[in-house]
Amino acid sequence: MQLTLTPEVEALMQREMERGHFESANDLIEAALNSLVHGIPYTRLELDAMIQEGLDSADRGELYSEEEARAYIAEVRAKL
Repeated sequence: MQLTLTPEVEALMQREMERGHFESANDLIEAALNSLVHGIPYTRLELDAMIQEGLDSADRGELYSEEEARAYIAEVRAKL
């Protein structure tokens, strides 16, 4: 499949890749489509970083109780 991008879209994609948000144009397009189709607002790199942050936090013993976790999940769901 070939795509023709406007100069504005191409510049936007280039800026996002230069910021390090995406490793390639392919990754950027995949993230945009996932966001559009599935409502996933994060890039793969951002998700990987968040998962690692959570694992590191757990390794340090920084954990939430079940009640705290359920309250947080309910709060997030209410915002959707």
